[in-house]
Amino acid sequence: MSYDGCSDSCQIESGYHCPTVGASCCPDYNSNSTCDSSESICGDSTISEFESCDDGNSSNDDGCNEHCQIETGYRCPAPGLACCADSNSDGTCDGEESTCGDSSISGSENCDDGNSSNGDGCNGSCHVESGYYCSGTPSSCCTDFDGVFGCDCGDGNLDEDESCDDWNSSNGDGCNSSCQVESGYTCSGTPSSCCTDVDAVFGCDCGDGNLDEDESCDDWNSSNGDGCSASCVIESGYTCSG
Repeated sequence: MSYDGCSDSCQIESGYHCPTVGASCCPDYNSNSTCDSSESICGDSTISEFESCDDGNSSNDDGCNEHCQIETGYRCPAPGLACCADSNSDGTCDGEESTCGDSSISGSENCDDGNSSNGDGCNGSCHVESGYYCSGTPSSCCTDFDGVFGCDCGDGNLDEDESCDDWNSSNGDGCNSSCQVESGYTCSGTPSSCCTDVDAVFGCDCGDGNLDEDESCDDWNSSNGDGCSASCVIESGYTCSG
């Protein structure tokens, strides 16, 4: 194989034009039977028309061949720089491959949440799964079913722009359709659990009918002597359920 446009068997090589018998052949990468522009000089460290690389020389077997085309199994990151082996064709140089699950986004990854599991928004190859949005390093992922770039309200995850998320996008339950705590309520946890807080003291109200963490009963009132005291504690001699 000669690599000069005319093979050892005197056949025109691909990417060349041989206009005159006995004369040198010239590059013709667009196969229009004319020589490519003289402005395209392989080996000048500038990628010009019809070149896919230019490593500053016109040698073969270094990743960028004498026609300034990237050779199979190589990656050429920038003009004038040496090419590197990319044996698995993942767009990164061998020895610099990304490791999915290392909490660092590199190579062909567009997320990395510190694991290589599927179904959590960032899959086992560290690519964002359909219906999810991931950001940060390590990546934090949340549902994005509406296709709007960002996390969904109502997915049960408490995202940066949310003060609550109770697994729905309804109003009137303490956490509104924009995932903000409604007036007169307190919400906590993930997904959020909301309860009335009319007295504006941070915490759930006794007498709202919800059995909150600091209550042993809640009978829809704050009266004493009915088995559930004004502080929502079961009174002596009573049993409360429900």
